[in-house]
Order: sequence, then structure tokens, then C-alpha cells
Amino acid sequence: VRPRGAAPIVEVGPDGAASGAMSAALRVQGLPRVDLDAMHIARARSGAVQLVAALSAIGALGPVRGGELHMAGQLSGRDGGWSLLAQDCATVGVANLLSQGRPAATGVHAQLCPTGAEPLLTLWPHTWRVAAVARQAGFAAPAAQVKAQLASAVIGLESGARGPSGRVDLRGLAVQDTATIARVRPLTADGSVSFIAGQAQGRLTLALTQHDVALGVLSFSARAPDGSGQAVFDTGRLSFGPKGLQPGDIAPAAAHALPEAQGDVDVVARAAWTRAGVASSSGEVRTSGFSFKSPAGKIDGLRGDIHLASLSPLLSAASQTLNADRLETLVPLDDLHAAFTLAADHLDLQDASATVAGGRASLDAMRLPLTSGSPIAGVLRIRDVDLDKLIAVLNLANAVDLQARLGGELPFALQPEAGGGTAIRFNDGRLYAEGPGRLTIRRQALTGAVATAGAQGAQPNAVQDFAYQALENLAFSQLDAKVASRPGGRLGVVFHVVGRHDPPVDRPTRIGLLALLRGHAFDKPLPLPKGTPVELTLDTSLNLDDILAAYGRMNGAPAPGSAKVQP
Repeated sequence: VRPRGAAPIVEVGPDGAASGAMSAALRVQGLPRVDLDAMHIARARSGAVQLVAALSAIGALGPVRGGELHMAGQLSGRDGGWSLLAQDCATVGVANLLSQGRPAATGVHAQLCPTGAEPLLTLWPHTWRVAAVARQAGFAAPAAQVKAQLASAVIGLESGARGPSGRVDLRGLAVQDTATIARVRPLTADGSVSFIAGQAQGRLTLALTQHDVALGVLSFSARAPDGSGQAVFDTGRLSFGPKGLQPGDIAPAAAHALPEAQGDVDVVARAAWTRAGVASSSGEVRTSGFSFKSPAGKIDGLRGDIHLASLSPLLSAASQTLNADRLETLVPLDDLHAAFTLAADHLDLQDASATVAGGRASLDAMRLPLTSGSPIAGVLRIRDVDLDKLIAVLNLANAVDLQARLGGELPFALQPEAGGGTAIRFNDGRLYAEGPGRLTIRRQALTGAVATAGAQGAQPNAVQDFAYQALENLAFSQLDAKVASRPGGRLGVVFHVVGRHDPPVDRPTRIGLLALLRGHAFDKPLPLPKGTPVELTLDTSLNLDDILAAYGRMNGAPAPGSAKVQP
């Protein structure tokens, strides 16, 4: 302690009043370094004390590491009570704030400014009160991987028998995700936190910083004595559109998962915690008409009310359902339905079905691993599918007409490929016509033989032409097929057909006696008699991998051009 200039440190008057000025420094190992510059010290005869000074404190104390405090003002004491009237804003900084030996917050900084004529801090023997405006405040939370900046906060707090009471109004709280892969876009929050008898209750309205779009309301409560609390985040109705908000504007990962989104979504997330950590979490996601562009194609009219049993890890309640009006994929699907349960590392699909080409397709119950590169196996079942519509969708109508209702079972597997990506393979599949039908395969669609006159410089003989005629006008009573993948990504289908030749006009078959005797009766095509019984095996294949690859490259556009058919 030393005098400040020529003034005495303390000068006592005849009436017992005292005044003075001094500079003081505290240097004690293990305590912060403190410097006090007291420009005016006064003690009235009544015992009232007044100190006008500037204070600086730097160092560590308790959980504070790298703490720093700079302030100036007037400290007044009377009848055992003290009040601090700040001359200007006090500067506060903490390099590391520890919790259980680990940094809970880093880079803490703020300016605490007076609200007006009211003291910044009032102390009585058993009570206290703080009235301040915090400006330019901020901190980082390494464990949560977030950083926050606060534009301003009006603080009015006082002590109570069971804890502090009062209110803090926050304006312009900016929160930024600092994870290596950002989980959420920067947010801005405004709201208030109330303290009553050791309990805190807050309500913050969150908005996207870059788009100035309201995102939802965060409500929370916490108990200081036991460190417990709970929070609820409710988005209300979020509306997405082509020229408005998109899921990728909220979470970067959603830009790839839910592009070109349109429709309304409601999200509610809950969490409860104790001093030991998060005790429970849950949530709901609701939509009544959501559309987006998926890797398989555009999904329209998605509807669901999904209940989540946990948010970390993400788990659903049992048997959740989703429905959609349409999936614009290679073969369009309507009236989609799925029932599922989401676990930590897999999704259990209990039921999935859709309308396809006037019939119904469904998947047997199956487990879908969520780890990349894991194989997936299942069974696709179809009932009452209109083959004529299916052929039209696949752009094969210029080659084949097939009037029949189709059923069957197609076991399949999704297998990772060595070069990356996933291939679909079928094994031991079976298809069958659910009733009589008609088959027409146009000659120009057939390869590997002479189908038309002059195709390879020669005319087909009668026996060859009988086969083509049978394929052009076949009324069948039985049709079944075996389906299996083949090398090179081709899908092989071996048809077995039993029926009769049934052309629209019955042309008589005439064979000249002279040609018969000379052995030339079947050198030229002859009409195949109507009603001739036909039993044939037709081996075909489609370049399925090429079709799917082309469709994937077109990113959800209509299916590629006609595929080749190989008999």
C-alpha cells in the first residue's frame, strides 16, 4: 500500500471523519493479482464509507483459470451494507471455466454496464442484488462444440433464502456449431430467463441467422440445488418451398437427404438431465403432405407422425408408419405405406407396400443395417400387376405387348460393389400369370436369328416363321417365369408359356403337292393355323445395371430409353 500523489493515505479530522487516497497491490501465491487505485477514500462521522477507485484483478480462483476483471466506480458502505455504482462498463474475461476438472467454457468475455443510476452491485450481510446490462459477451463450449456471442442482456437478480430470483432478458444471442462437420446452421436467439428460489425457467425464440427465418421456441427449466433440468424445442409449423426455406438451410446434411423440399413439418424435441448428464430424450416429427427429391426419385404427399424414443442415439418407438401418395421412380409407385422401428444400428421394416401398374407390390419384413457397406436381403412380392402398363412404363411397348395380371415372389439382395456403390441382385425369383392372357413379341425386337425377310439377306423358312407367328399372336392359358441375375449386371428371365396361336384373321395353310413331293414345302413361310397348340420357353435378359445407372445419372428424371431384349 502506498500514497497516491501528495495526498495522505488516511487523514482523520477532529470530528472523527476520515479521507485519503492510495494505491494498493495484492500479491499472494495462489490468489489473483489485484491492483487498486483509490482516488478518493472518505469515512463520515456517521460511519458511512465512500471509495472512488479503479480495480484490476488477474489470475485464477476456484474453477476460474485465466480470469480478468477491470472496473472503476464508487463503492459506498453504510449500516453494514455496500453498493457499487459503476463509472463505466466493467470488463470480465475467463480463459477457462472448469467443471469437474475439465473446461466447461472457454474464451468467456463480457462487459457489465450500469443500467442507469441504480448500483451495479448491492451487498447486505445476507442478501445481494445485481442490476446490469451485459454487452459484447461470448463463450465457447468445447464439449458441446458450440460457440455463442451475445449482443446484450439486461440482468436483474437478487438473492433469496433458497437461491437467486430475478430475470435476464437476452437479445441477439448468436450460436454457432463448431463441429468439424457442422450439424446445424448458425442460429440467433431472443428471449428471457427467470429465476425463482433456485429454479431457472427460460423461453428463447430461435431463428436462422443467415435467412432471418423463425425456427422455433426453446423452453427450459433447471434446478440449481441438484443440477437437474429439462428442455423442449418446438418448431411449430415449418413451411418449406422452392423459393423459401429448405432443410439444408437448417442442417447441412439435410441438403443431400431432402433436396427440393416442399410442404409443412412440425418437430418437437425433449431432453431431461441430471448432474450426471442427459437422463432421457424424445421427440415427434409430423407432416401431412411433404414432398422432396430422394435418390430413388421424387416423393409426393409424404404423411406421418413419427415418435422418437431417444434423440441420442436416434431411436424410434415401436411400429412407426409413413405413407406417401407417389414415388416417381423407374416404375412409378402410388399409395406407399411403410411400418418400421428405428434402432441404433439398423431399421426393422415390418411392412412396406405400394401400388404399381394397377397391382400391389410389398416387401417381407426385413432388417436394414445402417452401417455403410452392409449387405441387405429381402423378398419382393407382387400381386395383380398389369403387365401391359408395366411394359409401357419400361419403354418396351414398341417391342412387346403382354396382356396379363402378374403375381410372384422375387428374393433379392443389395450388395456393395468393389468399385463403390450398391448393386441389386435377384435369385430364384418366380413370376406367374394370375389368369389367361395374350402375348405379342414383335419380330424386330428379336435378335440372334432371321426374323424378317432380308434381315440377313435371307427369308425365314416355314418352321422358323411358325415360331415368330406363335410369338406374335399367342393366347396363353399358363405363363410363368424364373428370374435370376446373370453376370455383367443383366437380369435374366426364362418364360414358360402354354397356349394357342390366335391371330385376328384365320388364314388357310395350303401346301402344294408338287412342292411337297420335291421336298420344298417348308422353304417359304406359311400361315400357322389358328388354334395351333403352342408351348414355348423364352429366355430373355435386360441390362438392369445399365438401366439403373442411367436412371441414377439422370437424378430422378423419367426413365431412360428402350432397353434391349435378348432371346
